[in-house]
Amino acid sequence: MDEEQIYRNLTEEYKILDQSILDSYPGKLSDNQLGYFYQGLALLHMNNAKQFYLDANSATTLDSPLAEELSDAFGIQAGAHHVLAKIYREESKKLGITNDSRINEKESELVKAILTQHPMWKFNDEF
Repeated sequence: MDEEQIYRNLTEEYKILDQSILDSYPGKLSDNQLGYFYQGLALLHMNNAKQFYLDANSATTLDSPLAEELSDAFGIQAGAHHVLAKIYREESKKLGITNDSRINEKESELVKAILTQHPMWKFNDEF
């Protein structure tokens, strides 16, 4: 499997995981809540992309024959997360949520409760 196919597969797997988190919520979210959910996903994926980019750069300094391959693998992960962050940011904007939109406390609690079910949540403390 080439790098491009791995990248596409990773992106698709993350999208499936993200959708399963949303589907696990038994109720229906309003457009506003869904927009904030997508904004939260964008933040999770952007934070992961940043970390994988850092890991890719760090891997190049390793004194190992696998340093380049490890750096490439981290780079693919970073790219997949970066693309998803962009996708979810756009989805959020389509629902009327902008970076300066204010979320009310009730919506915030609900959206955060759903997002905390995401396996990536434990690595992120920015919401």
